[in-house]
Amino acid sequence: MKSDEDENAFYISVSEVTNTDSMVEGPESDKAKIVVNPRVIVTADAKEAFVKEKVNYTVNIQNKDFQYIWTMGDGFEVDGSYNLEYIFDYSGSYVTSVSVRTPDGKEIGTDSWEIEIVEEVAQTEAEAQEETKQAEDSLQYGKKSDGNDPYRKYDEGFVKYDYSQLAYDEAPREVTYHNIKANEPEGMRITFYDEGNTKPWRIEYQMKYSDSLSSYFTGFGETTFDEEGHVTNRARNSFDGTYIWNTSTDYFTNGDIETEVIEKNHPNDSSKNLYIQKYYKYTNKNNKHYLYSESHYINGTFVKGYEYTEDDSDGYVYLSETKTRNSDGELTTVYTDRNGQAY
Repeated sequence: MKSDEDENAFYISVSEVTNTDSMVEGPESDKAKIVVNPRVIVTADAKEAFVKEKVNYTVNIQNKDFQYIWTMGDGFEVDGSYNLEYIFDYSGSYVTSVSVRTPDGKEIGTDSWEIEIVEEVAQTEAEAQEETKQAEDSLQYGKKSDGNDPYRKYDEGFVKYDYSQLAYDEAPREVTYHNIKANEPEGMRITFYDEGNTKPWRIEYQMKYSDSLSSYFTGFGETTFDEEGHVTNRARNSFDGTYIWNTSTDYFTNGDIETEVIEKNHPNDSSKNLYIQKYYKYTNKNNKHYLYSESHYINGTFVKGYEYTEDDSDGYVYLSETKTRNSDGELTTVYTDRNGQAY
């Protein structure tokens, strides 16, 4: 509609503009340029959350140069980014609003999100029992471990598993235990020589994936056997709060140690890692079992070693050859007699 005062002017009625930089042209007028700021919209990943639970907010306008002033509704204001992670300390209803501004402080728009924060109610014993029952009813793995479990007798006992939380899947030559609630491996995994599952070849002591610390500690260890039931190797893994300890021991058929490896690994600092390897054998004279070689490494570098020899006249070890590195990093050798005196 033309105006009487300016025949080149015209009126525009706009209910919604979706293009942020559009050209509007009247029937007989000059071109007019309209710049419309987009609407600010804030969303969160929840309408309800627990006290101390993380809530993630995001704004649809995302520009690293813009200012995002968050008013959380609990008395705190945060000068943040278009993504915000926040934790409410108390229960209640909160309206969180955000003001989006240009680098010079001009406000583009605002929006808000209402959220209900509630206290997390501790699970009652009855509820826990019901949850366990439901997990058992939907059990994916064979049979629940109970007093009739025929495979618990193979457990060597160095890991204290709670068998009330475990079930096992039974197949020819293999039995695998699982945690019922977590629905992941925990407990023994036994591999057998025979399809009747009576002659174990290897017993692995599994831990839940969530409990593993690093590649050095993904399980508690394992034991292997020969077909006659003799232990051929025991590997054990543990954590003392600072270091992960890994040991592996090979055995002669009579049960004496043949080789032994001890590793001490720091989860975050390999320069502190220690590796010790020991070899055992029997004397020629009287078949006495003894340690005859030992080597020490720190972070893969040899630092010292020992070699023991025997006296054929009495069959006892009497000479020790010690190799260490001097201040220049060169290997040096020191000999001592059976009393530890220089030889």
